[in-house]
Amino acid sequence: MRFRPCIDIHNGKVKQIVGGSLRDARDEAKENFVSEQDAAFYAKFYQEDGLKGGHVILLNPASSPYYEETKRQALTALAAYPGGLQLGGGINETNATAFLEAARRTSSRRPMCSGTGRWITGTCSAWCARPGGSAWCWT
Repeated sequence: MRFRPCIDIHNGKVKQIVGGSLRDARDEAKENFVSEQDAAFYAKFYQEDGLKGGHVILLNPASSPYYEETKRQALTALAAYPGGLQLGGGINETNATAFLEAARRTSSRRPMCSGTGRWITGTCSAWCARPGGSAWCWT
């Protein structure tokens, strides 16, 4: 059995929430634990322990007043552990470019999408077809 690390970010804080309690309305969730540490702290911790294949999840919708801080936390975690974590939570065709550009600035591993273009319901295909997008795609 392998441990898959996880960093859940809600309202700009790393949290463990009670399953099924997350509500977009008023950005509510029942909390088991709210960390005093930021997301980068956990990313570095996972990197030091050689734990790969984990994920960072943004739990606020883009319409939330907390979204920008939640997003900032996620990006700092990805920068702290380049290539070691995956990102999820509200990534779509509209905002994927911003996340991919942030990853490009912090990672030496450029390709992000497979040649089949299978990634977030066609986002990769659309992104790779854009001018300059092919640099991110394996062929």
